[in-house]
Amino acid sequence: MVALTTKVMFVSCLVLVIGIYIYPRDDHSFDYFYLALQWPASVCHEAAGSNVTCIKPLPGNFTIHGLWAQKKIKNHKPKSYDCNSTTRNIRICRKHPFNYDELKNDRKLMEMMNERWPNLINGSSSPDQQNKKFWKKEWEKHGCCLFNFKSHQNDYFKKTCGMWKQAPLLQIFAAQKPPITPGRKKKYSLRQYIEAIRRSEVRRGAFKCSKNKPKRLVEVRLCTDKEVTKFVDCPGRILTVVSRSCGTKYSTKNIAFPISYT
Repeated sequence: MVALTTKVMFVSCLVLVIGIYIYPRDDHSFDYFYLALQWPASVCHEAAGSNVTCIKPLPGNFTIHGLWAQKKIKNHKPKSYDCNSTTRNIRICRKHPFNYDELKNDRKLMEMMNERWPNLINGSSSPDQQNKKFWKKEWEKHGCCLFNFKSHQNDYFKKTCGMWKQAPLLQIFAAQKPPITPGRKKKYSLRQYIEAIRRSEVRRGAFKCSKNKPKRLVEVRLCTDKEVTKFVDCPGRILTVVSRSCGTKYSTKNIAFPISYT
């Protein structure tokens, strides 16, 4: 009787463990998401230094770089949750490969993706194929192993595009006094960019600037909750670490917001 009870308990525990492994109720291995929005003209300035060209016409609005799950770690440095980082994640992603046909079948989503999430870099293939490569890379590195999307790629892309709409950065910047607008010789301080985001509904964000001089605003990173339904404040220390590329002189107007890259 004791032996039978022990066997039943063992089998029950084994089933429970397998169930949790395959169908976890929640994934606690990350804490929030970065929605990374890039400024095309600055991205293309950077690319030009590597003899890379950009698409034409260049989008006149911020575009999506990616939606990246982030972990909070002791030294407060942000760490991306990489779907290729563990054998378990790789195994999960093999079951959910990027499916371009599924994406194309949703015409409304494809329209949003082409507008909001284009590949800015020219390549040897057609623009459609360049976009496909970009989206495939983002899905395989950042989306396919996340259980809160139940590994449905279109949900991942839809939610990301939805958050882009909730973050109209050009309007947010232009609403400041004085307004922050792109231009050939216009420069602003890091403080001005920070204050613009802080006063908006997108809360607190981080900023990435170009490596070469003059400094240009390349990317704005906003934080969302784990369900990707609303913006939340990015952790304070992380803001400093990520924004370090923009310098520490908060009040000096030294960060360009270019209107073109030519």
